[in-house]
Amino acid sequence: MKPMTLYAAMVTGVQSNTTYPHHHTITAAADLAAVAGFDHVAAT
Repeated sequence: MKPMTLYAAMVTGVQSNTTYPHHHTITAAADLAAVAGFDHVAAT
């Protein structure tokens, strides 16, 4: 998997959330699975 960066919140489904302070470098499917359960944004 090509590495990618996701920034995640520690909440899910909170419509007023605009903060994603937790940086994650995704290099494997397990990394993605761990972060994708939270609200997240991708960075390039």
